[in-house]
Amino acid sequence: MVTVRQPVRIQFKVKRSEFIADLFPVQSRSEVEAVLRTRKKEHPKARHICWAYRLYHPESVVEYGSDAGEPSGTAGTPILHQLQRRNLVQCGLTVVRYFGGIKLGIRGLIDAYGQAAANAVDAAQCVRFVPVTQGLLMAPFRHIGDLNRIVSNLEGRIVQDLSGETIRWKVAIPDQVLEDFSRKIGEIPNTRWEKIEQA
Repeated sequence: MVTVRQPVRIQFKVKRSEFIADLFPVQSRSEVEAVLRTRKKEHPKARHICWAYRLYHPESVVEYGSDAGEPSGTAGTPILHQLQRRNLVQCGLTVVRYFGGIKLGIRGLIDAYGQAAANAVDAAQCVRFVPVTQGLLMAPFRHIGDLNRIVSNLEGRIVQDLSGETIRWKVAIPDQVLEDFSRKIGEIPNTRWEKIEQA
């Protein structure tokens, strides 16, 4: 499995219809929905905003594609197929369509949405996907050096710094070292780690 770290945008025209494909990293369905709201604000005059996503879960990959008003199977499925083709996870792909006045037909829509999605996927810089667990790390500031070292040495990352009077970091830790991380954190006084459930 692979994923993307940076968003990619590709524009593509077929018979005067313009397609704008955006591939983007996400961690949850709620993040996909937030991106969809943004796309609708960005493109209020677009005829259709079709989309798909694939999210990794320990038991399986959760995936979905939406035709968003296009004929059934002509948009969401070909978009999702392009994510499956590269075995992409933790990402979504939207394809915005501005109608150019010429109908494409069922086959034409399938080809156009599929090509727009393929162009975005092919332009992306993919990296190997490493399953991670996200959580909140809370501790007094006197432990900041130790915590930075632990997160860095285990190839984790600070996703968001929510600190106030104490350290509050949203961190992502690779699943393969999660047990080691929990043990090391447990050795630091007044330090807590709470797993965040992804929606």
